[in-house]
Amino acid sequence: MSGAGETAIGVHDLSFATTQFVLTHATLAAENGTDVAKYHAGIGQRSMSVPAADEDIVTMAAAAAAPIVSRHGADRIRTVVFATETSVDQAKAAGIHVHSLLGLPSATRVVELKQACYGATAALQFAIGLVHRDRSQQVLVIAGDVSKYDLGNPGEATQGAAAVAMLVSADPALVRIEDPSGVFTADINDFWRPNYRTTALVDGQESISAYLQAVEGTWKDYTEQGGRALGEFSAFCYHQPFTKMAYKAHRHLLRHCGHDTDEGGIARSLARTTTYNTDVGNSYTASVYLALAALLDHADDLTGEAIGFLSYGSGSVAEFFAGTVVPGYRAHLRSQTHRDAIARRQNIDYATYRELHEHSFPVDGGDHPAPRETTGPYRLAGLSGHKRIYERVGGHMSTTAEVAELYSVIEESARLLGVPCSPEKVLPVLTAYGDALAQDATVVAFRVATGVRHVGELDCRFTTHPKDRDPYAFALSNGLTEQTQHPVGALLSELQGRCPIDSYGIDFGVVGGFKKVYAFFTPDDLQQLSKIADLPSMPRSLAANADFFARHGLDDRVGVIGVDYPHRTVNVYFNDVPASCFEPNTILSMLAEIGMAEPSEQMLKLSENAFGLYATLNWDSSKIERICFAVTTTDLASLPVHIEPEIEQFVRSVPHGGGDRKFVYGVALAPEGEYYKIESHYKWQPGAMDFI
Repeated sequence: MSGAGETAIGVHDLSFATTQFVLTHATLAAENGTDVAKYHAGIGQRSMSVPAADEDIVTMAAAAAAPIVSRHGADRIRTVVFATETSVDQAKAAGIHVHSLLGLPSATRVVELKQACYGATAALQFAIGLVHRDRSQQVLVIAGDVSKYDLGNPGEATQGAAAVAMLVSADPALVRIEDPSGVFTADINDFWRPNYRTTALVDGQESISAYLQAVEGTWKDYTEQGGRALGEFSAFCYHQPFTKMAYKAHRHLLRHCGHDTDEGGIARSLARTTTYNTDVGNSYTASVYLALAALLDHADDLTGEAIGFLSYGSGSVAEFFAGTVVPGYRAHLRSQTHRDAIARRQNIDYATYRELHEHSFPVDGGDHPAPRETTGPYRLAGLSGHKRIYERVGGHMSTTAEVAELYSVIEESARLLGVPCSPEKVLPVLTAYGDALAQDATVVAFRVATGVRHVGELDCRFTTHPKDRDPYAFALSNGLTEQTQHPVGALLSELQGRCPIDSYGIDFGVVGGFKKVYAFFTPDDLQQLSKIADLPSMPRSLAANADFFARHGLDDRVGVIGVDYPHRTVNVYFNDVPASCFEPNTILSMLAEIGMAEPSEQMLKLSENAFGLYATLNWDSSKIERICFAVTTTDLASLPVHIEPEIEQFVRSVPHGGGDRKFVYGVALAPEGEYYKIESHYKWQPGAMDFI
């Protein structure tokens, strides 16, 4: 079977989006007099996504695909394939609207595929073929639908809406798709929607029978083509017109293959794949890949495990194929973003649902604006001259503009240093925290350091809001860093439970990507060092050096904690530092006490003007790893130290956001010697805390 080694092609990234509104099945049951258990236990559904009047497959598709384009860029995407059975036009592909909303290059082919709920799998297989032909290319595959039945129809309780976007690439980061596939087609009228209808028609029992027939047919062909044995799969992603259909289909496959139908084993194979569908409802083409998102987001480590996919589309066409989960996949997931997409939906009553269900635009070719309802990033503005008009929502447009502007500034700053700016490292960070960058109060700064070990990197940092959002958990959910069992992974959470945090900061490199989270305490509520040193995950070296800090009047002056995740170190920043700490004799005494080399005269002279200092500690030593004194200035021309030509050019020309230039420089001392850090503020607000 293919799918391993250098020939591997598969799903490199995955993102989904759903609607503004949600109708619970409890609300539906109360309206129609149905026992809610019929929905919760009978079909396994608890709620259904309901589009706002200004949402449709295009707005959901753009919202799903935008994070992928932001993370990876569009340079390698030459094809967009949009699979849907609720198309918005009989001629123009819905993906062309998405192409426009996302600002993709004109050198792109865009097509739309239709075969009921199976279409996305055809799109995936076509994408794999294109990448086989040219492994440098990537294909953006989108599956999006709005499942809609007549009011009072038995299918009404299975409605839903969502879009899934997948980036198909060589050497994928999530799932390698294997050969062979088992395919099956039969001419059956189990579900259909004539052109003159806005809602689908379905023969429920016939549809279930046709689905189960397709399960047998695809498995037969899959095994004849040399596929895996059934026992090799650790999980199965089935098309889910309703959640319990996946269980029905899997039981049928097990019986067909002569396996026991142990309910515990079935649950282990399926339960995690149904998490999202239970709340979203049937998303037609997106359904089986929404199941994949749920599995990857909720399962324990699946590295190297085989997943079976059963994609079924009424009418009918089906396919069974396998995929293998790639090592390191968890670092690329969007788990929290996906959960937020479901959690942010607004509950509506039955009357509102009914109004949305029956909403339609006039067909007279006039100008018909859509009511503003969605808070998502894209909306259907209305119809004009029989044409659908889409737009970016204002608040999200400013966030996108902030990201684009800041990336351009970072790219220019890196160029001054001769440092390659990697969009794969920078854009995911900017996009993940884009709402913070759009805030007027956000502080943005760039930092370089002298010395051989710092060559080739430009660090960027910014404050982030809101303060009640855990920035490390957010980084994990957006694939910016990998989960770790090391104490560094638990430290921020413990700090949040122990100390009142006023705001956070993020630090990343244009080459190295996400690095640090800073936790800021309010200036009038500096923290006791003993309270922080006592945290279970804090390096023991902080407690070991508590007496040293206390002797210099620093034990109650902790203003910031910085956690460096890749280097596994912690910076402890002290504010309102006693002036005596910056006197040359005191500095000499402090450095000798902690085993640092004697500083230069230049270093002592610069440190006399310092406003603060920080110490760096790690988990592998009881000693202080580094100590740094920070000085603020608006003119670095008088800096009495030699700096590399590239850094000198950076200092002279680095972009800044208006007003006087503001620099902070740091004099750092480590056992291997001293070096200097230079930080330029691109965006700064009066009252913002200085640190380096």
